[in-house]
Amino acid sequence: MKTATPQTGQTQSDQSRKVVFGGRLMSVWFSLLVMPALGYGQDATSTTDNRDAYAHKSYGIFVHYGSMTPYPDGSKQKNVDGAADNFDVQGFVDDIAKMSPEYLIFTAWHLRMHPLYPSAKMTQWRGQGHSSQRDVLQELLDACDAKGIDVYFYIQPSEAHNFSPAEQAAVGYIDRKTKTTIYNNFINEMIAEITDRYKTQFKGFWFDKGLIYGCTDTKRIGETVRAIMPDAVLIANGFANESSDFGAVEVKSVAANFKGLGGYSGADKSDEETWPGYERSVSFVSDRSWSAEPGTIRYTSEQMYKYTVLQAGVNEEGGGVAWAIGPYPTKTISWNKGILSGMTGLGTMIDDVGESIKSTVPSDSWPTADKTNISDLDWGIATRSADGNDEYLHVLKSPSGTTLTIDAPADGREYSSAVNLRTGNACGFSQTSSQVKITLDASDSWDSVDTVIKLIVENQPPASTADSASENLSEKSK
Repeated sequence: MKTATPQTGQTQSDQSRKVVFGGRLMSVWFSLLVMPALGYGQDATSTTDNRDAYAHKSYGIFVHYGSMTPYPDGSKQKNVDGAADNFDVQGFVDDIAKMSPEYLIFTAWHLRMHPLYPSAKMTQWRGQGHSSQRDVLQELLDACDAKGIDVYFYIQPSEAHNFSPAEQAAVGYIDRKTKTTIYNNFINEMIAEITDRYKTQFKGFWFDKGLIYGCTDTKRIGETVRAIMPDAVLIANGFANESSDFGAVEVKSVAANFKGLGGYSGADKSDEETWPGYERSVSFVSDRSWSAEPGTIRYTSEQMYKYTVLQAGVNEEGGGVAWAIGPYPTKTISWNKGILSGMTGLGTMIDDVGESIKSTVPSDSWPTADKTNISDLDWGIATRSADGNDEYLHVLKSPSGTTLTIDAPADGREYSSAVNLRTGNACGFSQTSSQVKITLDASDSWDSVDTVIKLIVENQPPASTADSASENLSEKSK
C-alpha cells in the first residue's frame, strides 16, 4: 500500500518512475545536441544499470569529510590540502570494507565548496587554493573498486553563501533566492567536470538541499550529469524531482527529525522499535555528528541492524539506510570511540543473513507501508530477492510457540516450502487461501533479534534483475 505525498498527491514510486523511466529520452537528447559543445559526453550511452542496482541496495555508509572536518583534538584545519594530505585512503577503505556495506556515499565537496581533487574549473572561477592538490577521490575510487564497494559522491550544489564577497561576485552569486545565468554556469561547469573525470568508476550523486535553492537551476543540473553519464544515480535530499531519480531522508536527532518528516512524534532515540521506515532512503547519523566531532557511537550494532532490516522491507525507491560516520584527518585512519567495532558488528550481523537484506526489494506478498515502525508490526517484515525468485520473512517478533501463523500473500503468490536461513534446517510449511503457517525444526529456536525464514516459490519462473527493478518501481503503486 502506498501513501500520497503532500506535495503532489502522487506516491514516491510514481514520482521516481517518471524521472527514472520518463526522463531517459530527455537525457539522450541533451547529450546528443547540447553537451558536445562543452567538450563532454560525446561517448555517453544511455542505460539504467546503475539505477537498477541502486534500487536493490539496502545498506550503505555515508561519510562527510573535507576541509570542515576537525582534528581529533577539535582544532580546525587551515585549508583543503590539510584534509587531503592527512587522509589515510587505504586505511579508510579497509575499515569501510570491514563494515561490509553495499555502497559508500563520500563527500566530494561541502562547506565552502573545496573539492577533494585538483579542479581546473574551481581554479578558473575562484583562483588557486580552493581545491586539493591530491586527487583523493581517484584514490578512493581505486581502493573501493578493489573491495567491490560502489561509490556515490555527496555534493552540496550551492555553497556560495559561504564564499567571500569577492568570490560571490566572481561566480555571479547574489543570494539563495536569486537565479543568475553566470552562477548556474559556474555550478554546472563544476558538476560537468567531476562527472566527466570519474564517470567510469563512480555511480552517481547524492545532492544536498542546495539542489532546490531558488538560485539553482535544478533541471539543468540533471541534464548536465545525464549528458555525460546517462545511467548516473541521482539522489536528492528530500524528494525525487526533475533532476533526481530518488529521494532521501536525513536523520540526526531521532525525535526532532522524525517529527519534522511528517509529524511522526513517537520516535525515541533509545528505542529502535519506534523509528519509522521510509520509502525513500534514509541517511542516519550513528556517529556524534555528520562529520567527525569528538564523541562516541550513538547506537548498538543490534539497534542499527533492526532498523536496517525494517528499512529493507519498506524502502521502495532503493538505498535502504546509509549510516553516517566520519573519520578524522590523521595519517593513520582514526574514528570516534565505538565506531569501528559498532559498524563492523553491524556488517557481521547483516552478512549472517546477507541474501535476505542485500540485493533485495520490499516484498509484494507482505508489503509494509511508509512510516511503519517495528512496534507497529505483528510479527516482522518481508523482503524479496532482486531477481524476484526468493522471499524472506524477518521475524522480529517471535510467537510463543514454534509455529508462526501469518496472513496469506497479498499478491496471491504460492510458496511450496520454507527454510530457516540461519541454520539451513527445513521448516514445516503450509499455505491456504487465508494464511501461511511455518513451524521451526525441533532443533531450532527463534532468534532473539531476527529469525529469517526463506520461502521457496512454487512454479515461479526465474525473473531478471532488471525486470525486478522495474516491477518494484511500478507495480507497487498500482
